[in-house]
Amino acid sequence: MKCFQYSVMKYVNDIVKDEVVNIGVIVTELDSKTYVAKMIDNFEIVKMVHRDSNIMHVCDLIEGWRGEHELELSLEELSQRFRHQLQFTYPRGGLGDNIYEEVDDLYDLFISIDKIVPDKYVEAESIRKHVRSAIQANIDSLGISPAHVRKNYVVTGNARKIMTDFAFENGSLKDLISIIPVTSSDPDMAREKSALLAVDYACVKDSLDGAVLHAFIHGDNGSYASDLIREDLESAGCRVKGYDDIPACMGKIKNRLAA
Repeated sequence: MKCFQYSVMKYVNDIVKDEVVNIGVIVTELDSKTYVAKMIDNFEIVKMVHRDSNIMHVCDLIEGWRGEHELELSLEELSQRFRHQLQFTYPRGGLGDNIYEEVDDLYDLFISIDKIVPDKYVEAESIRKHVRSAIQANIDSLGISPAHVRKNYVVTGNARKIMTDFAFENGSLKDLISIIPVTSSDPDMAREKSALLAVDYACVKDSLDGAVLHAFIHGDNGSYASDLIREDLESAGCRVKGYDDIPACMGKIKNRLAA
């Protein structure tokens, strides 16, 4: 039997909200200068769970760890040096016969996000894409200039942030759109996200200089959660819309851009 050390590689999406995802494991034989790392293959999975994630901007850095490499720093040093979006746990020990088998066993133990993406996330992403497509079609038909449209715009303020689907600006920020998919498989997920959006919006809206946040609810609108979602968002000052409100809302946004 051989002695191994291992660390779990973590991607920190949001420190304030404690959104941390295990994305890989790194294993080295005791006193060896070589390590073997195994990581998730599809980083888009993280965005399905945490849609405000910027993991695609740092995936090249993460990819540099994949496979077998010479170890320039000890696992303990890695755990101390990487303290921001990419983190490594303090090394732990284990026994095994083969480092590659150890890597596979530890990966199966600690990494789950790439094995099962719950149906609720797939359903939510499908709903979001449907609404985004309808909004984009109205942008195009109304002739709103792409120069005035920003997608996946992040609003920050008071140590909070909101990831919006669309933002519209003409010299200054005018309107924001966030889509709230209500899934039949887990409507409570939408309620949780809308409650968090309401809190975040309350924190950042003073920095928006009059810009309006429109929250579009779509999906299982017969769900009990839809009324609660609407109540949460309206109490925070959001303008809550449904799918059928897209043309009228986009017409008003066009007029605000022209003002």
